[in-house]
Amino acid sequence: MSLDGIKNAVVGRFGRGVLDLNDAQDLANEIQKFTGENLSYNTIRRFFGLVKHDGSVSNKTLNILSKYLGYKSYQEFQNLPIHQMEISAYQSLMQSTEIDFEVNFAEQLIAKKSARDILSLAYLLKYLLEVADYSKVARILGKTVRLRLTEDYYENCVALANFCGDDFLAISKTNWIRFFIEKTAYPQVVLLFYSSTYSTKQGYYDQISLLNKHTLDPEEKLFALSSMACRALIKQDRNRFLDYAKAIEGLTWPKVIGADLSARLQTIIYLKALYLEEENLDRHWTKLLKMFKESAHKMQFLKEPVAIFFCVELEKQCRELLAAGRFSQWEIRQWTENGLNQVFHISKAYYAYLDGEFAVYLRHKAAIERKYWFNSIYDLLELMYNRLAKLV
Repeated sequence: MSLDGIKNAVVGRFGRGVLDLNDAQDLANEIQKFTGENLSYNTIRRFFGLVKHDGSVSNKTLNILSKYLGYKSYQEFQNLPIHQMEISAYQSLMQSTEIDFEVNFAEQLIAKKSARDILSLAYLLKYLLEVADYSKVARILGKTVRLRLTEDYYENCVALANFCGDDFLAISKTNWIRFFIEKTAYPQVVLLFYSSTYSTKQGYYDQISLLNKHTLDPEEKLFALSSMACRALIKQDRNRFLDYAKAIEGLTWPKVIGADLSARLQTIIYLKALYLEEENLDRHWTKLLKMFKESAHKMQFLKEPVAIFFCVELEKQCRELLAAGRFSQWEIRQWTENGLNQVFHISKAYYAYLDGEFAVYLRHKAAIERKYWFNSIYDLLELMYNRLAKLV
């Protein structure tokens, strides 16, 4: 078994090589500080070949070292795609002995904009959250426009939300969101980490409310208000939903916003007009269809309107949107598909069953897999699935 990978990773995390007794003692102290577990300096000396031994390493030693790196176990370290050797190599390239190199390394990962590198970034953030180094997380998130919720970088944000959303949600500090509003350029990206936009979790809702209260950025205000409006809609609180919808219409919208957010906003405006029986209802619907046709990311655009209309049982509107997207390539096999396939399969299975098209129903029903229900749309998928189950 080659141990070069974890050795390089430990050196990268430690910030310097383990070359003598003093290095081993310092590393032992740091491991105890971050993991709460004791690994003797003599064990560390044997691990790095400073003293003669038979070459064997216990699972306990490997697991403790992996926890020091931010993993649950050595097995997780081997399986997860964070490129520790790349981190170590990058640190050497920077000729720095400071642990602060993570921020610079994260910027390199973001710039590449590939699935592999965004996954690496997600696990780097997981590690920094576990060791409570919030300032570095804030600096990473505020480092570049490539983490803004726009059409071009939507998948990056979704990927980060899916892979380390729970780690953000687990933080209980009351000043957490205020810290990010003050320290990062794009707190709406941070909020995407807090599980579903439609989540019923009170902690998430409190964070969204704080963002809405404190932010001065119009895009962040739209993000927060639309999230709260959808939550009120799901909880069947129509009066509160209408209040949020009116506030959304009263804001100045940025000229360019992401496909999913623009679709959500237009859906909210249409539902407001529907519930208030406004005369311009058809105009709002026509605009929604026009926005879909002009969008360069049609699947992302349709995801939320289809899910919302399905959950509030507006069958005509949901069917029309599904028909409008019939020529789009629904089936996404990338890790960033974000539950979109499941929105499609659940709704298509439901209407096929109603229409007596049982072969179509069975095909879509077989494609519904809960393991693909990612955080950013989880609650809506659960509601959709429950509605399908009641029908059958």
